[in-house]
Amino acid sequence: MRTRVVAGVCCVLVGLAFAEGSGQAAVPGQNGKIAYASGGEVYTVAPDGSDLVNHTNDPAFDTEPAFSPDGTKLAFSSFRDGPQSIFTTNLDGSGLMRLVSLPSGDREPAYAPDGSRIAFTSFRDGNAEIYSMSANGCGQTRLTNDPAADVDPAFSPDGSKIVFASFRDATSAATQPEIYLMNADGSGQTRLTNGGGTQGSAEAGFSPDGTKIVFTRGLSNFSFEIWTMNADGSSQTALTRQVPDPNVRTVDREPAFSPDGTKVAFRSSRGGSGRPPGGGGEVNSDIFTVNSDGTSITPVTTNPSVKTGVDWGVRATTPLTPALPSCSPAAPVPPAPPVPPAPPVPPAPAAKVLLPAKMSLARAGLFRSARVLDVLAPITSLASGKAKVELHAAGRRTRFETTVDSTDARIRFRKLIPAAQAQMGTGIVTIDYPGDADTRPQSVRLRAAAQKANLDLKRPTLVAGRLRAQGTISSQARGVVRLQVQYVVDGETITLPFRGQIEGGRWSIDEQLSAEVQAAIARRTGTVHSYTLFTGYLPERMRGEMRSYQVLGDR
Repeated sequence: MRTRVVAGVCCVLVGLAFAEGSGQAAVPGQNGKIAYASGGEVYTVAPDGSDLVNHTNDPAFDTEPAFSPDGTKLAFSSFRDGPQSIFTTNLDGSGLMRLVSLPSGDREPAYAPDGSRIAFTSFRDGNAEIYSMSANGCGQTRLTNDPAADVDPAFSPDGSKIVFASFRDATSAATQPEIYLMNADGSGQTRLTNGGGTQGSAEAGFSPDGTKIVFTRGLSNFSFEIWTMNADGSSQTALTRQVPDPNVRTVDREPAFSPDGTKVAFRSSRGGSGRPPGGGGEVNSDIFTVNSDGTSITPVTTNPSVKTGVDWGVRATTPLTPALPSCSPAAPVPPAPPVPPAPPVPPAPAAKVLLPAKMSLARAGLFRSARVLDVLAPITSLASGKAKVELHAAGRRTRFETTVDSTDARIRFRKLIPAAQAQMGTGIVTIDYPGDADTRPQSVRLRAAAQKANLDLKRPTLVAGRLRAQGTISSQARGVVRLQVQYVVDGETITLPFRGQIEGGRWSIDEQLSAEVQAAIARRTGTVHSYTLFTGYLPERMRGEMRSYQVLGDR
């Protein structure tokens, strides 16, 4: 049975120390907004902390944003279609486009200054290497070829060079990358840093005039600082300094010059929210700016969440329109020779209509002290077999299968998880039920955490083509509640997505369906079912929850 979503109905990498993040080159211009990722979403914020906007708002994990040189687009990496891949979107949320369609793992996009190409890191050859492609995904070309990992690409402001990090000369492949420079075609690869700090150097990006490179340096106590150097690697100087605390690993990372060159944005755990020595991710980080001479460190954000992937864009201008090549079309297929008509055959029996799985998620708890992922997911008693489960937390994935309990009509498990994932206190859990002879497949992805969201609602209604749903949720919850309406027409499963904004612990949806959609629902086979989902809220370590209701019965 085919499945589709009807859109527009309603409005570890490599190494322990440098597990994620990329540097970005500043494009000269007026200072615009700062982009970063938090909780699997991509945000932008004004340098004064105002105008915070979520640009992705998707249950999948989105990260590593990079501004286009005209400030009108964001490139980012996402797991929304399976393996990590690179997407672009306009700042207003329109024009979402997947640029890479390989099951390889592609990440860390960085625009060329004329907007024509994007450099990125790919695992398609079994090892992390630097690639480039046209901004529409065509012409993907490998630039590095080394047995060690090459990561974190960023163009120079004139587009002639790419700075990147490599583990090729590390004495410990897990912890000591260094910064290299190469021509934009991959030639002339030259090392710029050499053993400064036992955790190496990475996450580099150019200043807008191309004379300086800002980067992250790891120190012997597993702390990190922001440094600068000349574009040839000389005059390496610390830009941020923190007094080492033997009980806290302080972290300043992922720097990006402002377009006017006067400041550097970075993420930091300063303020007592670092991570303990010897392991674990930051408990909290915020975005800061510092003058390019190291003075006046100023917070931009002050909300408690882990933030990564910092970039500073220009103030949005007239969009660039670089000439982009077309991807090579597939070779034409010659017409097949005529086939004599087949003798008439009796009509096949009508295909069996599978029933909805009706899976909801009453509990997705992740508990630090017990080190367990505790899930209770009610499901129809007709469901059977096994479901696949994945927990993505602390830069790693824990995968396993669990049996569907048909007797008690539920998926229920308490799974011991690795200590590093438990220490985070939250993560993204995905449950994939593959379906069986009686029920349709169903997948849900949301945040697991200890704090309840208390999502509550009455059964949604669909009367005279108008869909209404409303309910309550924790007063600490932010974002949206999502509602999916699902039905079958001509053997095809149709899913209509809706969303309601959370305000003061309440949410509501009131949408008039188009005449076309109403006609399709009138022709449905079986029921109309709904799934109401809150995906979670990272700043409060609040877990996601989902409820399942039938909206209309059989025709």
